[in-house]
Amino acid sequence: MSDETLELCASNEDLDRAVGRALASEAVAVDTESDSFYHYREKICLVQLSFAERGVRKDVIVDPLAPGLDLVRMKPLLESPKVKVFHDVGYDLLLCKKHLQVAPRPVFDTMLGLRMLGTKSFGLGAVLKERFQLDLDKGLQRSDWSLRPLTREQLEYAANDTRYLLPLAEQVEKELKEMGRYGWFSEECERLLTKEPAEPRSEDERFLQTKGIKKLKGEALAVARALYGLREHFASEWDKPPFRVFSNETLFALAAERPPDKRTLSRMKGLSHRVVQSAGDRIVQACVAPPTFDAPARPHRSADEQRQQQLVDERFEKLRERRKTLAAELKLDPEVLVSNATLWDFAKADAPDVEAHPDFRGWRREIIGSKLVG
Repeated sequence: MSDETLELCASNEDLDRAVGRALASEAVAVDTESDSFYHYREKICLVQLSFAERGVRKDVIVDPLAPGLDLVRMKPLLESPKVKVFHDVGYDLLLCKKHLQVAPRPVFDTMLGLRMLGTKSFGLGAVLKERFQLDLDKGLQRSDWSLRPLTREQLEYAANDTRYLLPLAEQVEKELKEMGRYGWFSEECERLLTKEPAEPRSEDERFLQTKGIKKLKGEALAVARALYGLREHFASEWDKPPFRVFSNETLFALAAERPPDKRTLSRMKGLSHRVVQSAGDRIVQACVAPPTFDAPARPHRSADEQRQQQLVDERFEKLRERRKTLAAELKLDPEVLVSNATLWDFAKADAPDVEAHPDFRGWRREIIGSKLVG
């Protein structure tokens, strides 16, 4: 490997040593790579760690797919009082909760910190270029991290996601303290850990929330629902994400054209030879004779209910404009100041009690108070 500080951890013995060394450091930068872009059942494929050891940075890449390696052995590090530095912890947090049944804490989210400083471009590549004059190659961004062996280039690319986070965190912490916002930031990092993942939705719910599905009616909707279920079935069977079986655009085209046979099906765009050969008969069957599908009827709104919804929409727009003004005064990202979800909560109430809202504990109550709703 081109960097002598980079180590690959592919055994339980190596992992235990790496965890012990990280626990002896002041803080550890963490990132994960998964394979959801290539597989139906996602898994953690890499865990990257960077920490200082006797004044020298060490980069460790843990290979959860190495034979016999038990990633759960990382829990002592993730559960320790040691600060874990992430850049955009949200997805990593979901992976840790799902696959390791642990929420790493305490965390320092450098992306959140940058947004609280008012930084406009907070993607890691842009930040490292601006602050460290580093141009990171993004050519491997869409790597299938489940494939083995890993190349030297892949390992170097993955290590770059953590190797600069500790000095970045030092800068962000210093600047937040200078602006008097480090307390705000600490509260937000803790709030991130308390958020629970959304409840899994049923297949019907996922189907009905597909972008563009509301345009379909009657038999076209029934065809689309049958095709959606088939796509899920083959995605699971072939261990591919559904869009790699066929896209939503192809699903809608099939529902509109309803090819009567495999010959016609094979001429349609967006269907691979494998899909036509392995799933073609069932696709044609769904197109020709789809099962019935009755979408839930949209609730009828009375004239009073429509006026009330219009009032809520108007309140939301006014709140959003006030948020924009307050955020500009504070030089703060509007979504960090107050989320859209919270604005909708306030818009639905005739006289919202802002300070009683759970999102308005701590710094928001002190800084915004009643300025948002007046």
